[in-house]
This record gives sequence, C-alpha cells and structure tokens, in this order.
Amino acid sequence: MPETDEHPILVGLNAEQQEAVVSEEKRLLVLAGAGSGKTRTLIQKILYLISEKNVEPSSILAVTFTRNAAQEMIDRLILGADRQGSYAAIIGNKAFSDKEKESERRKYIKKYPWLSAMAVQTFHSFCYGLLRKFGSPEFDNRFKLLPDSSPDETTDTALRAPETQKEIFQKLIKQQCENSDYLLKLKRYILDYYVDELRKKSQRIGQTTYEKPYTTLRGEQVRSKSERYIADWLYLHHVGDRRKPRLFRASVAPRASKARALPQSFRMGCASCF
Repeated sequence: MPETDEHPILVGLNAEQQEAVVSEEKRLLVLAGAGSGKTRTLIQKILYLISEKNVEPSSILAVTFTRNAAQEMIDRLILGADRQGSYAAIIGNKAFSDKEKESERRKYIKKYPWLSAMAVQTFHSFCYGLLRKFGSPEFDNRFKLLPDSSPDETTDTALRAPETQKEIFQKLIKQQCENSDYLLKLKRYILDYYVDELRKKSQRIGQTTYEKPYTTLRGEQVRSKSERYIADWLYLHHVGDRRKPRLFRASVAPRASKARALPQSFRMGCASCF
C-alpha cells in the first residue's frame, strides 16, 4: 500500500480501512461487524475517488438498503465538503425537526454541484428512478411503490403509494364483487382451500372423521369431489333439488275413433313389462 498517512482523507482510519480506500481493484468486498466503520470507509472511498482519481461524481452510485443509511451517507459527504461547519450545527441541533433537516439537506446538496450529480439512494429509490426514466413504454410514469404491510424505513416517503396493500386488495375485491361469476369463484376458492382443506387435514391426522368432507356451493356436505362437481353444476344452472328431478308428463288427447278393447291377457302381459 502506498504511503498515505499524511493524506487528510485517510486521517482517523485504521490500516484495513486505508487499504480499502486506496485500493485499485475493480471489485472490493469489505466484511466487518456493526459499528466498525464500514460507512465511514465508504464515504472516504468516494471522496478519494473524486479528489485523487478525478472520477466524475455522476459516474458514482452509492446504494443502501435503508433510507436512514442513505441520509447518513449524504450528511457525511456534505460535512466533508462544508469547511465552515454550518451544516454540522444544523444536523446536531435537536430543535430542528426531521422535515426541517431534510429541507436543509436538499439545500446543501444543490450548493455543491458534484454532490447533486452523484447518486446516493436506497435500492427502492434507485429502481424507481430506472422505471420512471426507461420504463415509459410499459408504464405511465404515475406509479408508486407499494411497501410491505408493516411500515419501515426502506422506502422513501415521497415514493410510497397512498394506500396500503390491504386497502388496495379490499378495493379490488369490492369492484370484482359486482360480478356474480367472480363471487361464485371466490366462494369456491374459500370452500376448497379453507373449509374442505381444513376438514381433510383434520381427518388425515386423526383428529376427527368427516363422512362428507366436501362442501358444495349450496352449502351441502358430500362425500366426493365428483358429487360436489355435479351439485355445483346443478346449482350454477339453476336446477332445483337434485335428489328430486322434475318429471314432465305429456297429455295425449283421446282419439275420436273408438278404441278396440285389448284382451285381458295382453293387458296383463304389457303391465308386467314395466
């Protein structure tokens, strides 16, 4: 490693951190525990590339997982550039709210052109920007990010959708419920995967015995899937009670001519055929 002890960017770094900062390797992996100075090493690496290697800030991408980590990196870059120490007084002042600090942070980013040209973002923000910039043929550029049901700090507030996953799901369900075919399919799904599956599982592990583990759309219990399919078909086609099929009798008007009486033996023989 070259002699770098007097370089101001490397002041306060240990030997391993200095080696990571001045490394010429294209790929460098730094493994260290929490609070050991990984973020500081990365910040000094960025400053070293810009000041000593003349790397264009627009060619540097620093990606983090959490929004707080991205803000911390930006703050440290601003502190490195702010020789007067005014920004340190702002972020250290507890009287400032997070919103006020974010406003000041944006002002200082614009103050230093090299910092505004560099991308320091979360994974979500970076991918969102790519979709907005290059996804116009597929998207209308008005989409928002849908975070997990539990709020966290990984997604920028400005990029989040105004609705949660649960609210969007409920909205779609209400819209689909105007369609009767969808309601029947939804009912069939619930019966298959929540009612019948629970019954079959309980029967397999010996908790209870169900002679008729399957449920029809009418709410009846049957013994097999085949019987259930038949019952559902009858129900969907508005056929009445399947156990009592409707009989249709055709009435025949009597002929005008006189009918010849049949012999008694023939009438008995015909009756025995039925």
